[in-house]
This record gives sequence, C-alpha cells and structure tokens, in this order.
Amino acid sequence: REAAERLHLPFPLLSDAVTIGGTSYSSQDAYLKGAGLHVTGNLTITPGTAGVTVTDSTGHSTTYSSLSDGKGNSLSVDSSGNITIHGIIAVSGNITLAHDNHTDLVYTGIGTLYASGNMTIDNNIYSHGTFPTTDAMGFIAGGSMTMASVGSAVHDAAVAARNKVLALAAGDERSPLHGATPDLVSSLGPPFREASRRGSRAGRSPAPPPNP
Repeated sequence: REAAERLHLPFPLLSDAVTIGGTSYSSQDAYLKGAGLHVTGNLTITPGTAGVTVTDSTGHSTTYSSLSDGKGNSLSVDSSGNITIHGIIAVSGNITLAHDNHTDLVYTGIGTLYASGNMTIDNNIYSHGTFPTTDAMGFIAGGSMTMASVGSAVHDAAVAARNKVLALAAGDERSPLHGATPDLVSSLGPPFREASRRGSRAGRSPAPPPNP
C-alpha cells in the first residue's frame, strides 16, 4: 500500500493552474492555447484531401495547406494522409480525423492535438517512425473523445442491453410484449401496439398504452 501511495500521480484537470518554464498559467487550457498554435473553430483532417479545414461559428469552412506560428508549432497534411506535426495545436472547438476506407493517416513529428470541445478519431492513425522516440502524437479533449473502435463497441453494448430488456419483457406473461422477439420491437410505437394486439388475440388483456 505504501509503495502504491508513493507511486500515485494525480491526473491534472484542464482547469488546474500550472507553471511551465517559469511561466504561470491560470489553467492547463490556458497553457495549451497560450503556448500552442491557437485555432478558433472546428478543425477537420480528411484523408485524401490536402490541407486542414477549419469551420467557423457561421459554418464557413476554409482549407489551409498548413498551419504554423512563430513559436515552433505547426500542422500540415498532404493528399496521401501524411500528417506533419510539431508542438501543440490547440483548437477552441472540435477536432475530427475523418474516415476513409482506403487511406490511413500517418504522422511524422512530435506534437499534441488539443480540442476544447470534442474529438473524433474515425480512422486508423500510425506513426511514420519509431513511437515514441522519433514520432509521437498526443490527443486531449475537453469534451468527449471517440475513436472508431469505441463507437462500434458502444453500439454493440447498447444493442445487447436493449435485447436483454426485451427478453425480460417477452418472458413476462403480464407484459403486452410477451412472446415478442427483439427484431419485432424497435420502439414503443407501432411494433408495441402490434405485440399488444397479438397478446389480446391469445386471450390476454394487453396493458393500457402509456400516457403521451
């Protein structure tokens, strides 16, 4: 236990104050935006499309061949899905690494993508060189972070939970869904009413429909 306590490292919050290189910041968020290349809007990287697309609050999109500042932070993407990153790219908005069935994303350099909103990684992404000594990319999101494999796992878990609930209802003789199969019931709409009618024909009195 003592060893575990000695090894305990608190995970910083984006709202935590921090001092880095002798400079104090009111929060980790302020550090990332102050030390990094700050982009306002939603940033999208699409395999097969050269450049980085930034969409502002009005919905207007601009594609830049590369992004850079005078502090050593930079980001560029070519049409083959090759990403070159250095330093911190801090986005006040969402970041999306879009899906493509034929083009993976491959990055070179060491850097971090930070989204104050949500981040969606919907594609394969690999380091070009040796990770993490030659090439390394970090991902930070102030909101949610979803990866392609996670999205499918969440869907599968939701379907499994739904089917379990329906199985319980189908096994209850007092339920209007008694005997119904999961593929019959998709919501408490027409399939629910159909199951009720089937229960009535079998000699059971269906429960009254829920109040709207």
